[in-house]
Amino acid sequence: MLVLVPSRTKGGEITGERHVALNSLAMKIIRTQPRTASAFVFPASKGSSGHTTTAPKVWRTKVLRAAKLVGLRIHDLRHSFASFALADGTSLPIVGKALGHRSSRSTERYSHLSIDPVRGVSERIADRMKGIVSAA
Repeated sequence: MLVLVPSRTKGGEITGERHVALNSLAMKIIRTQPRTASAFVFPASKGSSGHTTTAPKVWRTKVLRAAKLVGLRIHDLRHSFASFALADGTSLPIVGKALGHRSSRSTERYSHLSIDPVRGVSERIADRMKGIVSAA
């Protein structure tokens, strides 16, 4: 579980700390991080006993370079997460909870991405109705 203090989340002053369930892949990556005396998974690199505060800089200078990607924003990963979850049929409330949205209205902007699941449910209902009509 990743715990974000209120100052690190958009609505933290209202909702308090945010708990993020980490999946097995995230845990595997975390377990590969070098161990230090710090209590933090990503400790400060210089002169501090705290944690890194340069995630955007690390993203630009290390992650994107190592992955040979250009222009990908961290927020793009949230958008992709929502897209994949909705395409797999996950409900908007669950996607919203996973993204840490306080309101379902924040998540609704991703609903345009879920046309395949909508079409899928339409096909399943049509097949079910066809079976009822055929039996009558």
